[in-house]
Amino acid sequence: MKTSKLIYIILLFSLLFTQCTEETSKSPDGKVKLIGLQPDGSILVPTNQLLRPAGFQIQFNGRPVDLALSPNGKWIAVLNKNSLELIRVKDRTIVQRLPIKKGGSYNGVSFSANGKKVYVSQARDHIFIAEMSEENVLSWVDKITFQKPQVGGHPVPGGFVLDEHNDKLYTTLNRSNSLAVVKLSDKTIKEIPVGVAPYEVLLFSPQKAYVSNWGGRQPKEGEATYKSSKSDILIDPENGIANNGTVSVIDLKKG
Repeated sequence: MKTSKLIYIILLFSLLFTQCTEETSKSPDGKVKLIGLQPDGSILVPTNQLLRPAGFQIQFNGRPVDLALSPNGKWIAVLNKNSLELIRVKDRTIVQRLPIKKGGSYNGVSFSANGKKVYVSQARDHIFIAEMSEENVLSWVDKITFQKPQVGGHPVPGGFVLDEHNDKLYTTLNRSNSLAVVKLSDKTIKEIPVGVAPYEVLLFSPQKAYVSNWGGRQPKEGEATYKSSKSDILIDPENGIANNGTVSVIDLKKG
């Protein structure tokens, strides 16, 4: 009897799912829709959902993760998986694709205050710096190099803030579990410990910064933990799932 009920429930849900799929994945004329861009501008994804993004879209290959608008509003710099894309705003055209050696990071791109330079987080050890020529062409001209973390491997810089007025750049180092304070004029670096896997930094003032931590706070002795990229993260002892996220508030004078 229980088996019959179970089979009935499975068939019922299968029927409902099939009906929903047919309603969503067919056009008004009854034709089956293909995954991807639709004639009306919507996008059908493999989960049978239709995406209808607002505004205009600029399509290109890759995995864009961050973007920055130039101070004059003429350019958008997009951090892509393996390249920096330069987009001209007025006609939404990609005018340049600048390869990033060893790939772009998960976050981190910004124009300088004068709009002539673009800073980009790389997926390993560097923040690369590109400069724009008079012909509006970007080329790599410099880089900031970070030390390896105690856990080994690469520090992986992420979100950062440029404070050129005070000759500083502040960036998260995801695998170092630290905030790096870079003096731009000589590239000396000071690291301040934060939580686990820092993602983004916001500068409230030259004296205070906020850092979001993907992996939460540093675990205390005796707490349930698990290794993630060789760092201990807090987990729920009942199910082993990460259960913590924090924001570090940093006094930059004290470090």
